[in-house]
Amino acid sequence: MPLRFYWTPKDQETLNRILAEKGFKNQNPYVVVHPTSRWMFKTWRLEGYAEVIDYIQSKLDWAVMVTSGPDKKELDAVQEITKRCRTKPLDLSGRLTLKQLGCLIAGGKFFFGVDSAPMHIAAAVGTPVIALFGPSGDHMWGPWGEGHLVIKKDWACRPCGEDGCQGSKVSRCLVEITTEEVISGMEFLLNPSPVPRHPSLL
Repeated sequence: MPLRFYWTPKDQETLNRILAEKGFKNQNPYVVVHPTSRWMFKTWRLEGYAEVIDYIQSKLDWAVMVTSGPDKKELDAVQEITKRCRTKPLDLSGRLTLKQLGCLIAGGKFFFGVDSAPMHIAAAVGTPVIALFGPSGDHMWGPWGEGHLVIKKDWACRPCGEDGCQGSKVSRCLVEITTEEVISGMEFLLNPSPVPRHPSLL
């Protein structure tokens, strides 16, 4: 039985109002980028996120909605990411409930982020997922269903489930994923070729 995620008309109305306040028009295509996790050792490089956001907005010509939880660490990370962007994404960090976030993700072209609850919400609402995995195991915690892409390092030490390398709060297997690897994965997901199949495409 497929996973499902539901929201109410009131959730949609509230989301529409928030987007209107930000000057966003509902008919415009967009991508949802959720760069953080409650566990920050599962978060990618902040400059990498900024580079990918600029690629999406300048090369794909789609808007980017950046979301996060309300925790100060997550809000600070999003603020730093947006500072590093050359383009201007819409910062919705800490503003949405889970149901409003589901509404937003459901309307997106795809979802980009790390192993987190919003990643699973994206899979549940049928939005293609591009997920970065480091210390957590994608074989257990990857997005459900088909048509999603997991980007990871095929290192013998992962998944380790540790709080960063040697407890450092920094996971090398995650932060050493390059921007080029991410953009290449996006291009493959958006322009699939019959052969060869991307090894991480679910």
